[in-house]
Amino acid sequence: MKMILPSKKDVQYIRCKLRVWHEANKNQNGYPDREKKEFRRALTRLSNFFHVPLPKVEFYEKLPKALGRCTLTGTLQLLTPHDHKGSYVTWSKTFFHEFGHYIYYANAEKKANEFERRMMDRW
Repeated sequence: MKMILPSKKDVQYIRCKLRVWHEANKNQNGYPDREKKEFRRALTRLSNFFHVPLPKVEFYEKLPKALGRCTLTGTLQLLTPHDHKGSYVTWSKTFFHEFGHYIYYANAEKKANEFERRMMDRW
């Protein structure tokens, strides 16, 4: 399967913004609201690259048997940095994993229609 990914420069930008946000919220209980704009910038850059709408993100103190989830409605459910027991690296892996679910399952009908159109154009 071919996969299109952002450039290395974009990935570095996104990881930098996520790190700033994560470090600002690592020792904070409750909803992570410090440096919210940094998280939003990273999410916006990713969403713009893949041409998908900005996903809704919900933070939880506990998720049963998971570090994160992507719901069928396209909502990203993530553990707060404070409640995530791993490092920034494991938290960011979870974030990218769940965003991967989002981009490949969000707008499924639109993607199916686009696939159909492109296949028919090649007929």
